[in-house]
Parts: sequence; C-alpha cells; structure tokens
Amino acid sequence: MRVYTEIISYTFVKNKNMLKTITLIIAMAFGVYNTAKCQVTELPNPVVKNESYWQFTARMGWDWPLYNYKQNPIVYKSGPMLGLGINRYWKSKWGIEMDFDWYRNRVVHGIPNQINWWDIATTSWYNMDVSTTKTSINRFFLGIGPSRKWHLKEKLTLESALMFGAGYINGGEILALGKITTPTINKMLAYSSGWDKNINWAFKVQTRANYWVNNKWGINGGLYYVNQGWNKMSTKNQMLSNNGIVLPGSNSGWYQYYLNEQSQGPSNGMQSYGDESSLRLNDDFSISNNNRPLKPFIHSWGLFLGINYRIFPQEKEKENKKDKYCLQVTAKDKYTQELIPNTAVAIKNSKGVVVQTATTDAFGNVKYCDLKADDYKIEGVYNDIALEGNSTNKSEFKKGETLVKEILYADRSFIIKGRAVECNTTKGIAGINVIAENNALAIKKSTITDANGNFTLTIPEKGEFNLYGKKDSFYSQTEVVNANNYDRDKTLFVKIEFCAEKVDCGKAIALKNILFDLDKYFIRPDAKPELNKLVQFLKDNPMVRIELSSHTDCRSSHEYNQTLSQNRANASADYLVSQGIARDRIVAVGYGETKLLNECADGVTCTEAQHQINRRTEFKVICPE
Repeated sequence: MRVYTEIISYTFVKNKNMLKTITLIIAMAFGVYNTAKCQVTELPNPVVKNESYWQFTARMGWDWPLYNYKQNPIVYKSGPMLGLGINRYWKSKWGIEMDFDWYRNRVVHGIPNQINWWDIATTSWYNMDVSTTKTSINRFFLGIGPSRKWHLKEKLTLESALMFGAGYINGGEILALGKITTPTINKMLAYSSGWDKNINWAFKVQTRANYWVNNKWGINGGLYYVNQGWNKMSTKNQMLSNNGIVLPGSNSGWYQYYLNEQSQGPSNGMQSYGDESSLRLNDDFSISNNNRPLKPFIHSWGLFLGINYRIFPQEKEKENKKDKYCLQVTAKDKYTQELIPNTAVAIKNSKGVVVQTATTDAFGNVKYCDLKADDYKIEGVYNDIALEGNSTNKSEFKKGETLVKEILYADRSFIIKGRAVECNTTKGIAGINVIAENNALAIKKSTITDANGNFTLTIPEKGEFNLYGKKDSFYSQTEVVNANNYDRDKTLFVKIEFCAEKVDCGKAIALKNILFDLDKYFIRPDAKPELNKLVQFLKDNPMVRIELSSHTDCRSSHEYNQTLSQNRANASADYLVSQGIARDRIVAVGYGETKLLNECADGVTCTEAQHQINRRTEFKVICPE
C-alpha cells in the first residue's frame, strides 16, 4: 500500500506532465471508440463475438520517454518500439493478455560542437571543440494481465488491457568532452552515467482498435502507457574511466554533471563556458554525498500499428462426427415471384457467426452443404437492397434431404437490366457511366457497365426517367423509361438497351428530335433535351471544337433552303452558348439541300418519310490542324 501511495504521489504531484499524458490516453481511447461506432454495418460479418480463441499480435510504433528528473543539457528523445502479444479469450468479453515489448530511446546533450572556453591558468578565451560519446537506451517489458473486448461494428473491435510484470533498462550513458590543442586542455562538459541492466517491477496500460479482414486476419492500431518505476542509475562510470577522467573524491558513484554557461565572453555567437570552478553536480544532489543512489522514475507512452491472427480451438471430436446437411436458398421477388440471380446470401449460426456466403446462380438458387443442424439466420442483399430474410430450426434438418428456404425482394423499386452498345453495332461498351435521372423528383442514380456493357440499377415505382451514358469520346443517345407504364405487382425487371456513338474527328453525328416549326428557326422546347446532351458532351470534353450543321430537304428553292438552314444552325449554336459553351468552340454551318442522304433531289418523287431523313441537325468534331 505504501508503494502504491508513493507512485500516485510522485506521478501526479512531482510530474505534472504525467496527468496530461494519462488524460491524452483516455481521450484518444474514447475517440477510437466513438469513431468506430460510426462505421457502417457490412454483410457478411467476419467478427466472432463470443467464441473461444487465441489471438496473436505483432506491432511496431514510436515511444516517447517521460523521465522525470532535472538533466539539462542532457535530454532523452523518442525512438522506435516493437512488440508481440498473446491474448486468450473464452466465451465472454474478458480474457488475458501477455505482451513482450522492446523500446529504444536516444540520449543527447545541448552543448554545441564548438564553444568558447575561459581558462583560469592563462586568463584567456579559447575555441574548444566538443566531442560526444553515448549509448542508446534499450528497454524491455514483459507482463500479463486481464483484457476486455468490445464489439463495436461488424468488423471492428476495441480491446483494453492492464498488464503487470517486469521492466528492464540498459544504456543511456553520455559524455561530452571539450578539447583544446594549444594549450592542451581536456574538460568534461556534461556526463550522465545511464543505467546498467536494471530489472524492476513494471505495469502497462494499452488500448487498441482491430479491423478484421476475415475470421483469422486483422489489422490494429492503438496506444499504450508503460511504467517501470524507479531505476537506480549506474555507478560504473565506464566512459569516464575509458577517457582517464578522475572526479573529486572517487571515480565511481557519479551520476550526472554539467558545466555552467557563463554570461560573458567573446562576441562571436558561440556559447561561453568557464573553467572547472563552475563544474557542478545536478542541483538535486551534492558532491559531498556523491554515492547517494539516484533513481529516476522511468515511464513512457507510444502509438503503434500492427497485425492480428486468431486461432480457434478445434471442435470436439464428437462434433466432427455429427451428420452434415444441405440447405438451398432461393431468392425471388415478393410480388412477381421472379427469380433473382446474383444475390449475395450469408448464413449465420445461432451464435451470430457467418458460417458460409455465396451468390445465387442464374435461377436465383444457392446451395450450402456440409452444415450442422442449427438455428440459422439467412440474409441476402441485391444491388445494395436487403431482402427479407428467413431462418431455420434445428429440427427441420433431415438426413438425406435438402432443406429449402426462400428470401424475398420486397422493395417496390423496378430493376433495370440493360446494356450499353456502340450505335449501329452489337458491341457492348465497357466502363461507361450509366445515369438515370428525373429532374422533377430530384432523383439521379448511376452505375458502371461490366466488360460486356451490361448493367443493373433501380428506379422508383413512379416517374419518368432519362437514361443515358457518359464516357470520354462517346456521345450517348437518351432513352426514356416511364415507370408509370409498368405494374410493380406484375413486373420487376425492365429490360432496355441504349447506344452511344464513338466520336471521331470529322465524323458527322445526327442529333435526334431537333425539330423546327415550318419555315421557322427558333429552338422549340422539345429540342432542348437533345441539345442539352450536346452541352454536357462539350463540358465533359473541354478541348473539343465542333461544327454544328443544319440540313433541309430539296423542296423550296436552293437559296431559301440555304438561308433557312444557316439560321437554324445559328439558333442551335446560340442555345449552346446560352448554356455556358464558349462561342469559339462552335462553328455553325447551314448546308441547305446540298448534302442529301438519299435520292430525293429536285424532280424526284419521294414520300414524306424519305424527305424527313434529309431534314436533320448534325455535329462533328473538328479535327486538330
């Protein structure tokens, strides 16, 4: 009890930084916990909540020492740490943890490489070179104690442990020598004896967060505080002996010295020091009592990252000999009874552990075998929409039979099963961003096509949606999908195909639905959606310049058709400019009846449909010069 009281008194009274450190550790632990609580639940769940297992961890990080005693100009610096840990958890949230850690800290002094020295014998100032000899501090911790885990989210756990054991410290001796060649002067400027293989009691507090990639492997990160208590400094003074330095009284039992800076000296920017009359021991101890044990309080804190590996005890032999069963799961629509392929299905046992996952085939089925009879929960997800799950009872499993269960897609959304192809071909377009939007309802959904141009996405039960694609160097046509035309109780999948043209310089691409009133050239409202697609294409390809052209059929005079087509091309260009496209990126050209697409020239009798083919608006990318 007396030792415990001394620790608390020293930690919180003599070392104010200790209180700040523990406060920081507690705050960071709560930060890790609160951040983890905000993570999104994922399916399937790889975390084992209340199973027995061994857990092995390897970690590396950085250690900051908190040594407590006065030591100017000698300073202890941070360094690397490595650690190994073993946890044993039983079927509860409590377990035990054993850690073995190595910490390395550095020791330095603040004396410059060259100083001004006042020599009493010659009553002169000299430039003195300073050399340094030092050894790094190596510390070890070995301890064991209780651990506690929290399951925050599907793949995230938090663990804390309090371990008691032994600490080891060695090294940290440092000697700063000043030398002058003429006259010959060698002076000790700073010295600390360090520690000589001290072993002492120790304890460690640690918190870490674990992200589990699967049931066995995970990554971790966290922080720790380790306390090794009071450790007597070395009395060997090895560096002093090696350099032939003899101190007053004896050459052993000295712990730390430093030389006073002097307030006056040559004005050359260097620090100035006096002769040995200013040599003194650390303020806390006197030369007359130089053999008094000096025991600094050794503790530190640090941050780390690492990896985890878990081993689950093998089930009892009688469990392995139990009969195995098969379970077939079918995913279907709740309203139309249509089968749903490519549905992710997970099976959880009675303890909430995911035992198997798979995806339904083209007929909406997936079969699991080698299962024990248990009370399973069946969960499914299609296109990020969770299906109504199902469950099994242990008594339902029969030897030699396959248990069949259904999970249902109960969402009222339609599923668009579509394909994007290059216009006038059957070649699918891979990697095109497919967009379905309804501006009136402020709904916009998107997905990416697979290698064959196939895609799926969902749209609400009501509303009209424009469906098109976006990809560099492609100009997409727009298809309209009107959900109001379908009955969700009878239809789930809406099949659709749209095309996009590969845009090459000099290749003319016709714009659909750019219609003008008879003998007029004002842009009608029904032409704006198609022109808006061209606006988006130009915004997606900011370096492209286009020729925007208008064409007529052969009826009316050549001069009239030329003027009318030019006015219509200008009107279309003006609309693009009004939507933010620079004028110098557009060349408006009216071709009149000079570029007919069929034989319907002057004097040839043609149907209205044939004439309509020639009345068109086109654009083409202008080839770079």
